[in-house]
This record gives sequence, C-alpha cells and structure tokens, in this order.
Amino acid sequence: GSWETVEGRKNGRARFNREIVLEEGMDEIRIEVDSWEDLSGTPINAYTIFWLMAAIQGILIIVVINTLQRPVPKSNLILSLLLLLFSIALLTRVAVYDREVFQWMPKLLLVPDFLYFLYAPLFVTYIRRLLRTHAKVVNWTDFLPYIPFAIHFFYYLPLFFMNNQDFINLSVDQRLHTTFIWLGAFAFVFNLGYWIYAWKMIHAYQEESENQFS
Repeated sequence: GSWETVEGRKNGRARFNREIVLEEGMDEIRIEVDSWEDLSGTPINAYTIFWLMAAIQGILIIVVINTLQRPVPKSNLILSLLLLLFSIALLTRVAVYDREVFQWMPKLLLVPDFLYFLYAPLFVTYIRRLLRTHAKVVNWTDFLPYIPFAIHFFYYLPLFFMNNQDFINLSVDQRLHTTFIWLGAFAFVFNLGYWIYAWKMIHAYQEESENQFS
C-alpha cells in the first residue's frame, strides 16, 4: 500500500522499517503484524487525554493570573509566556500522536523540544522579576542564557526545511533517536544548573529579608 496503510505497533503508532538479514539455509521468514495504521482507530487514550487536560489547564491559568490583578505585574507576563509555551508543547505532542496529523505536519514532532533550552532562562527571569532583583536596564549579558536555545534552533532548522517524506523516514527509522537522547541529556543538565541557581537566588533573598527585618 502506501504510508497511509503502513504497518504499525500495537498502539497503532508508526514503527521503524524492518530489516532482515538473510542467512544460509533460511527458506522461510515468519512476520507478525501488530496493527495497520489506517485501521488503528482513534488516537484518544489515557496518554493523550492527560496531556490535553494539562494543556487546557495551562491556558486557564494564563487567563486567571492576568485577570485577578490590575495592572498586570510584569512577572505575570513572563509566567504567562512560560505557561503558553508549555501548553503549545503539550498540544503539539498530542497532535502528532494522530496518524493523519503526523502525515500532514510531521515536523510538529520537533516543536516541544524547543522548550528544552528556553524554559530555564525564562524561569530565572520570572524569579528575578518576582523578587525584584533584576536591573531595569537591559544588559547584553541578559541574553547569554539564550545562546543554547539559539544553537538548538539553528541545529533543527535543516530538519524543518527537509521534505516531509524524508523527515518521516528519519523519524520512523529512528535515525534521530540518538540526537534526541543527547539533546535531552544536555538539556537536563542545563535546566538542573538553572534550578540550583534559582534556588540559591531565592535563598539569598530570604536571608537578606531576614537581616533587614532584624
């Protein structure tokens, strides 16, 4: 058939292409097909419902924190941006779980990854605004934490310009799997470092407040 009627895994999702190594004396090869993608049914399951509800909750929180207080604090605007990015990432993750959406726009698979190196700098900026420890004058050093995000963006750029079918082949054959693992591992270390930095910043603020009150 075609990519629309391709063999799938038990959950109906695409599986990587089979590879058979012929050996001497082999006269029969038995293959069991778990499912066909066009007959796999609805993509709605516990996994997609969980992420969909999380995305909707993020959008509702954005509405709430921007309507409770007037004027809206600048820290709330940064928090809203963080929540919006999370909601978009979750919605695209749910969308590509659908076979037809993945065939139509397979590169949506890459969108959630952009949060890897964008979350930590925005989070620290939010904490600074919240504690009012950030200088009002924008300095060029404020953009240094966003360099990993810029590198990540330009690294993914060729994938976005790639032919859809070629990208599907790369994805289904798991030829991007190693890249995703290394990026995820580096992003984990990157975010962990910023979490520690944010914690130290809050701790220093608390100590300073206690000294001022005493």
